[in-house]
Formats: sequence, structure tokens, C-alpha cells
Amino acid sequence: MDREKLLGVVLGGFVAGLLTSAVALTPKSRAVQIAEFFEDICIPNHYGQLTESPASWGFETVKDTDGSPLWVHPKTATFLKFEPRKCGLETLAPYALSEIQARELLRLLEAIVKRRFPELSYDPNAQMGSVHKGWSKGPPAHPSRWGVFFFAYPDWLESAGSTLFIVAPKGEAL
Repeated sequence: MDREKLLGVVLGGFVAGLLTSAVALTPKSRAVQIAEFFEDICIPNHYGQLTESPASWGFETVKDTDGSPLWVHPKTATFLKFEPRKCGLETLAPYALSEIQARELLRLLEAIVKRRFPELSYDPNAQMGSVHKGWSKGPPAHPSRWGVFFFAYPDWLESAGSTLFIVAPKGEAL
């Protein structure tokens, strides 16, 4: 192989390597990571199929203000909390989601809910904050009601935050 062809192959490989590493090393957005936590932790928990500790995803356990266990993911500043019928992910000021991040997370959630919970319907009453959406099944205030809810209020300054949760019907512990 002559020198020019060899140089072309080497340069082509170098450029391809740079492009591949740029794509592979680009960190996931915060919204993508939170959506993945929801899909990988909260949904399996909803079905009683969570087999790994949240520590597997980089969460660390701390005590909430009421003394109950709370998980925090230091890299995304996201809190994970399990309650008897509920699994939720939250962000709080000063590390609340921005409006752009909240809207990205909402788009991701719409796809997740459509794919994983086609039986849930849009809930027009699930409104709080500037970015919000809920999907539910069952009559309001009825024990059989359950669903997925997302509220973000990035414009609330020191009170800014977001909450994403799945809640099971009453009488059905997660």
C-alpha cells in the first residue's frame, strides 16, 4: 500500500474514532437519567419485581426529615422515595429541573406511559406547576384509582422542584 492510501486509512480511522467516542462519551441528559430511573426502578417496584437495590443505579441512602429512608442520586440531584403504594422521584431547589429539562422529561414520560401503561388515560385534573401531566385509571377518589403523575414547577424560585410518581390502587401495596 502506498503512503497516500495508508495516510487516508489512518486519518479516516482517526476521524471515525473521534466521532464514535464523542457519541459514546456524551453524558445522558438529566431528564433521560430520571426517565430511566422511573422505568428501571419505579415501574418494576410497582409490579413487585424490583430485584436490585437503588444503590445499583448510584443512589445513596439517607434519612428523610420524618426519619423514613430516602435515596439520593448525587450526580443528578434526584431523590427516590418508596411509600406503601407509591414510588417517586423528586428534584428540589436549588437543583430543581429547569423548564427545558422538565419538558424533555415530560416527552420521555409520554412515550413510557404509552408503551408500558396503554390502559391509562390522560387525567386533565392532574395539574400543578408550569409543566405537568397525569395518566390514571379509575374514578376520582375511588380506591381502585391508580396512575402516573408528573409535576414540575421550575419557576417557583426557592421552592422550585419536580415530582414524578406512580401510585397503586388502595389496598394494593407496592
